Parts: sequence; structure tokens; C-alpha cells
Amino acid sequence: MMMRMMMMLLMVVIQVSEDSVAARCGLRAGDIVVRLCGQSADRMTHLMAQQTIASCGDSLEIIVERFVPLKAKFRYAS
Repeated sequence: MMMRMMMMLLMVVIQVSEDSVAARCGLRAGDIVVRLCGQSADRMTHLMAQQTIASCGDSLEIIVERFVPLKAKFRYAS
């Protein structure tokens, strides 16, 4: 059996400053950046992200995914 591993670089928001534009727009620590200014953030390095943001001009569109941990109890009934 041959397995192929794919390496993905995920861009995760680490910190959002209080009273920042990002905070007012709802960005949160833990959000995963999917797209920046219409470009896929998949495999985008930090430097590439900085360059993309700098080239956006006056408007910055960030698409994120947010995963919310769920607490659930399961009962097995036979």
C-alpha cells in the first residue's frame, strides 16, 4: 500500500487586539484564514500573507473558518 501525505499550511489567527478593526469585524483567535483578498490562503506563508494584504489597497476581505468545540453526552442503549 502506498500512502501519500499532503502538507497543508494553515494560517491561524493567534491574537486579535481589543478595539481593533479586526475585533470589530468579528475576527477571533483560533480562526483559520481560508482566503485573503480573493486568493486562497492554502499553503500561503506568513510573508506571502503580508504581501497579499499590502497589495489589497483600501479594502481587505478575509474569509475564515471557525470551529466551535461541542460538549455532548452519548448514551448507548441496546
